[in-house]
Amino acid sequence: MASQPSFTSIRVVSGLPENLPAAQLRTIDLRSLQDGSMSEIGKLLDAAINDGFFYLDLTDPGEESFLIRVDEIFAMSKAIFDLEETIKLHFDIDLLGPLKVNGYKPLGRNKGGVKGQRDGFESYALSRNAIFGLTDEFLPCPSPVADYMATVKDFMSSCNGYSQTIFRTLSDALSLEPHERFESFHRPSHPSPDILRLLKYHEHRASMAAPYVPQLPHTDLGSLTFLFAPSPGLQILRPGVDEWAYVQPRACHAVVNLGDALGMLTDGLFRSSLHRVGPLPGADMQERYSLALLMRPENHTILRPVKSPMIIPVQDGSRESHSGCTSEEWIARKLGAVRVGTDQEQKSENSILTGAIPIN
Repeated sequence: MASQPSFTSIRVVSGLPENLPAAQLRTIDLRSLQDGSMSEIGKLLDAAINDGFFYLDLTDPGEESFLIRVDEIFAMSKAIFDLEETIKLHFDIDLLGPLKVNGYKPLGRNKGGVKGQRDGFESYALSRNAIFGLTDEFLPCPSPVADYMATVKDFMSSCNGYSQTIFRTLSDALSLEPHERFESFHRPSHPSPDILRLLKYHEHRASMAAPYVPQLPHTDLGSLTFLFAPSPGLQILRPGVDEWAYVQPRACHAVVNLGDALGMLTDGLFRSSLHRVGPLPGADMQERYSLALLMRPENHTILRPVKSPMIIPVQDGSRESHSGCTSEEWIARKLGAVRVGTDQEQKSENSILTGAIPIN
């Protein structure tokens, strides 16, 4: 198999083939959103309600230092995954805590995107609580993490600032009371199960006889995900559409998606969209690096709908509800649904993977 270059810089991206339609996502300019632009606020609200995904434009010169940090974290990621497997397994994520917020997941431990297959990626998670000492959580880590610790802190702090802007904007748009505003569930100085997740997808030869999808289709369990992926592979499934749409990588942009927590807190008004990573049609799966900051509500947050004139309760039974569980409980359920060997009942498992929102 001919090896293609692994893109590990958010400044140099590999685009989709011209004949492959890209998902049409809104682009939100960060600086304009911070300045209170009504057009950007409108686009953000539309994206939250209709798509669950959007591009966050980080091309403003003021974000240059952040983009440097993103590239440095890609360098850290490559250094981690280049370590010997025996070393990485010293930091096995399944042995370092039930919420799996710190440590290494080896290739093939989760279910894959095709029934009977296992996943096609390695991952490494770093806990915000441990990085910033918000709890007494232990942070064992390989040497590259220690080498890049200042970079990781700067990256997490910046993403936290971006998330606060988004939470405030959406809270204002829904006219939420102070105690129900989204930022009140995501206080920067308080512990929460946020993680930085590093991913390396492995090469895999295309086969007509055995379709291959290295990642299980899923919704994200938290509130917001900031994804940086310089090469294609991310696919999303829009409601009422049967075909997966590929997301075009964009230099100096994050792909941001809303997760289950915001869907539950808005009774489904905000969309937590199904997505996965896979090869381009008819092509081999190429080695692929990505990194994501996953924002999650504080552990004891109860995931039940907030009160807003824009939220109309769903009472027709069309959506199985997990409302009322805590953020911590939802994380445990979601993680249990992706591991190979779990024995959750299939209907419940599928509901958990798709965020309790039906997929047509």
